[in-house]
Amino acid sequence: MDPCSGVGSCTTAENSPQWSIPMLVISAINVLVIVCYEVFIVCRSTQLSPSRRHLFLSQVLLLGLLSGSCVGFAYGLEITPATCVVIRFGTGVSYVLIYSSLLVKLVFLISLNTGVYLPALYQALLLIFCILVQVVVEVEWLTLIPDCSFKSTDHVFSIAYVIFLIIFVGSLSIKSRHIKE
Repeated sequence: MDPCSGVGSCTTAENSPQWSIPMLVISAINVLVIVCYEVFIVCRSTQLSPSRRHLFLSQVLLLGLLSGSCVGFAYGLEITPATCVVIRFGTGVSYVLIYSSLLVKLVFLISLNTGVYLPALYQALLLIFCILVQVVVEVEWLTLIPDCSFKSTDHVFSIAYVIFLIIFVGSLSIKSRHIKE
């Protein structure tokens, strides 16, 4: 039985080979570039900077970009229950890693500009709680709508929190555009 039967948004690599090969190639190139950049950053930071406190959020941002590129592999492969779970869970988590790290960086810069220094523990807790919201949403979605029987609207609803983060980060970036740092 086809796991995508009756679902309009679920396609397989067999049904649309025109985009699956380029998707796999682009995902592989992205993963390779991100891993090479990560190695460069880690090597450079061990040589130059004794304080690596500022690297944490950048590493989370890179992790989000890397996981998003890895989810691209699942989009290019044949749809199975495993790839559906990766697509459904990975898409939201990738986006939330990216936008949560940007949110915490902006909050830190705005608070630093007002004279308040946010400790690393506060930044880490803010990041963890921002990520946990999306993880709970994804787990709930995976339990309520099993297998590959989801629609595009279900997918959009599952990333509604990410859309909120995008709007919030956008408004904070407009507010903080005058900050030199």
